[in-house]
Amino acid sequence: MATKSGKSEPLGVFSTTWHGGEGPWTGYVDAEIDGFPGWIARARIEVDENARTTRVTQVTVEPWVVRPPRSDTQVTANMLRAVRLPAMLRVAERALENLSGKRSKAVAAALHDARAGGRPREITDERLAKLAHRYVQLLNQKAPLQALAAEERGLNYERARALVELARDRGLLSGTIRGRKGGHLTAAGQAALKKGKARGTR
Repeated sequence: MATKSGKSEPLGVFSTTWHGGEGPWTGYVDAEIDGFPGWIARARIEVDENARTTRVTQVTVEPWVVRPPRSDTQVTANMLRAVRLPAMLRVAERALENLSGKRSKAVAAALHDARAGGRPREITDERLAKLAHRYVQLLNQKAPLQALAAEERGLNYERARALVELARDRGLLSGTIRGRKGGHLTAAGQAALKKGKARGTR
């Protein structure tokens, strides 16, 4: 189990919790509801990075025990409409990216693809090798991750960082001192890059 605090979120998110097991990862995000003090929304999220699916299986609205609402208030349709589920999913994705381990990064990437809309794309070695190769080419720049994110459609800094780290975890990109830029394509990375070019991997 891993927990990441979200107190700095303007949304009023105060916690995210992820449970990783053999099957899909299950996450919970608790957030205050704008305009309804004392009430919180809790979303239950399931992400299966292998099947490339993300499901919000439950959203509940309940009084916050830390700062309860007035006793005469009730759950209303306006309150339900005020739940900011897309923002809660973004918080869940960032919490995953901050965890260590190969699988948490893959789950975060799958959640990002699902949030972006359309059919999620599988995070193949060929795709990772292509991104890692471009990252290596940009290492002469001051901020190669930002440069990579600016070049790739649908990529932001956090996701670029997660995918580069995933490439390292899969042995496609060599390691470096934590927090520092660097690395080169390994033999496995070069083979995946060549394979991807033959297939026309995007």
